[in-house]
Amino acid sequence: MKYNKEEIVAGLKSDSIEIKLGALAFIRGTKEKGLAPHIIELLSDKEWRVRESAVLTILDIGADEALINGLVSLLGSEDNAGNRNSAMDVLVGIGKEAVLPLMSRIRDAGSDVRKFIIDVLGDIGDKRSIKIVIAAIKDDNENIKMSAIEALGKLKDKKGTEPLIELLRSDNQLIVFAAIKSLEQIGDSRAVEPIISLLGRSFLERAALEALGKLGDIRALNPTVSALHTGSKRLKDSAIKTLVELHNRSSHTGGIRITHRVNEIYNKEIYLHLLSALGDADEGVRLAAIKVFGWIGEYKAAKGLVRFLDTDLKDEAINTLTVIGRKAVRPLLEELPGSNANIREGIARVFGEIGDRNSVPALINMIQDENGHVRQQASVSIGKIKDRSCSRPLLALLGDQYPNVRDAAVDAISKINDRSVIPLLIELLGSTESTVRCNAIKLLGRLGASEAMDKLSFALKDEDQNIRKTAIEAIGHLQGPGVQNALLLAIKDETPAVRLQAIGIIIKRRDLDLIDQIIPLISDGDIWVRAAIARGLGERLGREAGSLLLDLMHDKVGVVQIAALETIARIKDREVISEVKGMLESSDPDVVKVTIATLGELGNAEVGPTIIPYLDNPDWRLRVVSAKTLGKIRYGPAIERLKTMAKEDTDNLVRQSAQFAVEQITR
Repeated sequence: MKYNKEEIVAGLKSDSIEIKLGALAFIRGTKEKGLAPHIIELLSDKEWRVRESAVLTILDIGADEALINGLVSLLGSEDNAGNRNSAMDVLVGIGKEAVLPLMSRIRDAGSDVRKFIIDVLGDIGDKRSIKIVIAAIKDDNENIKMSAIEALGKLKDKKGTEPLIELLRSDNQLIVFAAIKSLEQIGDSRAVEPIISLLGRSFLERAALEALGKLGDIRALNPTVSALHTGSKRLKDSAIKTLVELHNRSSHTGGIRITHRVNEIYNKEIYLHLLSALGDADEGVRLAAIKVFGWIGEYKAAKGLVRFLDTDLKDEAINTLTVIGRKAVRPLLEELPGSNANIREGIARVFGEIGDRNSVPALINMIQDENGHVRQQASVSIGKIKDRSCSRPLLALLGDQYPNVRDAAVDAISKINDRSVIPLLIELLGSTESTVRCNAIKLLGRLGASEAMDKLSFALKDEDQNIRKTAIEAIGHLQGPGVQNALLLAIKDETPAVRLQAIGIIIKRRDLDLIDQIIPLISDGDIWVRAAIARGLGERLGREAGSLLLDLMHDKVGVVQIAALETIARIKDREVISEVKGMLESSDPDVVKVTIATLGELGNAEVGPTIIPYLDNPDWRLRVVSAKTLGKIRYGPAIERLKTMAKEDTDNLVRQSAQFAVEQITR
């Protein structure tokens, strides 16, 4: 489309919203800056879509001096605040490119425009403007002075610290307040003592305490503790927030010092204040109160903390209740009746963290709760306490409708390790519910129930493949002559998952001599079984698996080939390098990639000439692995090519790999 400036200008001035939007879209496409004055006019358009599109267009086409001058002129729009605000938004959006033009305009601008320029410079946050902003805090115009103070905080330049500290001596409390907030943002420790000196001035005390917390300097500890001890309610609220902030920012030693100091001055009045603070409208105050109660270990606060188990502050409440420990158990037991599911779940979690056996009866009741999350958490907590009286009640959850509850019950029974439930588990093998049978089998294995071997072997004939898989997993934990027979049966199972489970056990169990029995599985019909055999043979036989691994390396499926190659690399079988090199002829790039990596692991520099051509492969993955391999074998003739790749390759990861290879070779 041919560009026609007059038509576009006419579009920008059109009464039609859609035509104006279309003209702006066209300008964004052409990046034409010459129309900036016309676009700026649209910042005051009555239609918000046009104003928004004008802002986006200016930001998209980029800034020049004329455009910025036009925007600065709008800062003086006394009768149109919306126009002025749009101009400020655009200038902030332009960012660093606007800084120098704005700085050049500030000296000759009127007071209102100077104020808005300072505001914009602060929002942009470019430290080049620091001198101008510092100078502005001495301006006779209070609005300019306040904007400059706020801008120094946004710039976060420590050059602003001393000028702001000077302002803390002002009789104007609003100026002092603004200076405190900016010093808080800058985070310079030089401000700590001057801010501490303000703690006697009632209007400024809360702001000073909050700033001291953000500064995180331990020098603020004693003044803050004093405020907690003797201050008004509002000052105490700020004090506990500051103490928590200091604690969060302190070293381990500093944190201990803070909690010790709070414990020293703790009394009934502070307790009552903290209890009241738990209901404060400010979440920060509520959070601080919860944490301080934890420092104190105040068991009387337990009931007040319970309600937070159903809020976003749940984790903090649990941490505090856990720190309070055993003394929190009785109050929590009293709060259980009538509480909702979230609170019951939270109490169950606390009981587990505390580990007090007095909570066991309640946990046994909770594993019968109507809510699945409560049942799950109660089971987890019982597993932590390991009380044998819970073993039998937990068996009722082996058939729970929710898998996470069943798993939690199984884990808990396993941790309790109560072998007295073995006869009951054997009985459950006759259940009509497969989930019950499966979990009973799993537990018999974990409890080492060798007396159940016959029953578990019988389970290997179950029609449910998951039962068979779980049964062989359980048998893998047991000892005795039946184990070997069961494994031999399992490696012939019709389901690959069962065969895989059996292979894994045979590989790990070095007390069983069944390696020869699984070698025929190199021809198994399932690719994952063959891949598992490749890895397993390498783990058990090492280099003695050489010929078998070569057979698997020539498997018709890439997954198996890769498993064999990776195993050869792991066992460092350098005698098969020539056969491995042959795999570079594969049409599967993943196989080629692993082959190159394997040659690198085998560490023979003779493969260098074979690898170099892959540095030019269009597949970046092959270029990466080739560079890495040449580095590993320290193949000197490739160094110039690698240096070139490190500078010129289009892929960043390739460049990094090539550079590292160069460093390896020249090391």
